[in-house]
Amino acid sequence: MNTVILLAASGIVSMFAGVFNMRKLALPLLLLASAAALGILFTNSCGDYSQWMQNMLVFDAYSKSFSVIMILLTACVLCVSAYYYK
Repeated sequence: MNTVILLAASGIVSMFAGVFNMRKLALPLLLLASAAALGILFTNSCGDYSQWMQNMLVFDAYSKSFSVIMILLTACVLCVSAYYYK
């Protein structure tokens, strides 16, 4: 759950960086948040909770591996689109 909160908060902060013309800050922030989210997933510090909100949100091995793939793909897209943030 910590990774979901971290990635959502970094997305909101990057949108505000675009509004306030600080696009140079957005890309390193998003890449750092992606790396931090991967670190949280690999260290398994999401807590001992496997199910949240009365089984509507489940964290298991499949969801963690899917999250790792999506975070890596997002980081690759961010690296490819680096010229947009300049």
